Amino acid sequence: ATVGARYYTYHSNSVTSVSGVSANGTSAPLYGLASNSGITPKLNLAYIPDENTTVYGTASKGFRPGGPNSPIPSPPCPAAAPTQFGPDSVWNYELGEKLRFLGGRVSIAGDVFYIDWSSVQQQVAPGCGFKFTANAGKARAYGAELEIGLVLAPGLVLSQNASYTHATNTTNVPLAGVVAGQRLLDVPQATANTNLTYRRPLAGTMNFVARLNNSYVGSIEDITFTRNTLPSYDLIGMRLGVEDRSWSAALFLDNLTNKKALLSDTGALSANISILNRIATNQPRTIGVDAAYKF
Repeated sequence: ATVGARYYTYHSNSVTSVSGVSANGTSAPLYGLASNSGITPKLNLAYIPDENTTVYGTASKGFRPGGPNSPIPSPPCPAAAPTQFGPDSVWNYELGEKLRFLGGRVSIAGDVFYIDWSSVQQQVAPGCGFKFTANAGKARAYGAELEIGLVLAPGLVLSQNASYTHATNTTNVPLAGVVAGQRLLDVPQATANTNLTYRRPLAGTMNFVARLNNSYVGSIEDITFTRNTLPSYDLIGMRLGVEDRSWSAALFLDNLTNKKALLSDTGALSANISILNRIATNQPRTIGVDAAYKF
């Protein structure tokens, strides 16, 4: 068993001001103060009946400090943004296991989790092209994670992990435009990663290494002028190279299919209106060579 706790305290001072045509001239400086303190405990229990089996449970608390908001012009925005947003905190509860079979050729690790989130920090889009951060009440998340490793043949290893998360707001917060039951922003319901690695000895201590991987990210809810659903995507990568104890060199290919994934909504730097909504995307197909040396 492991029991611990951490005491924290923070203080911040901020001075913010905006200027320019879209900001209605120059705003008067806004001065903000923020401070908070508390304790974040952690408890971990583990049962290890043999070298191939571990069962564990964890309960822990975490937090993020608050901070300042940049001022937004009013008009065109319906109201001024709060000068500060407060800290948020989570309680995380997890039960899991780690198993190995067939002399380590098969490994399985899985867990279920429940997260209770208070004073959620969330972006707010009041519909005027500007955003601010507010504390959006409470939220809840629960789900499961699974990771499987298989030695398919000498030097050939397949690993697969997947997760499911159901994350929703549990309170109504009119200021933040939050309605109980809405999905939390930027949290995919499902993710998965598949990796196939082949390693073969060469001369001396050198090894030839080949990797093929696929990364899947499910759809997310994001916000600009309104809430938007950004679709799921897969990204495929490859890598061929040589590794030694102190150096490595490889040819890599990222985003094999040249997939254009929509990662997040982002506001325009000027003329920020809904018909000019912008999207941040991933890096296109990239081919290159990298080398590393350990000193």
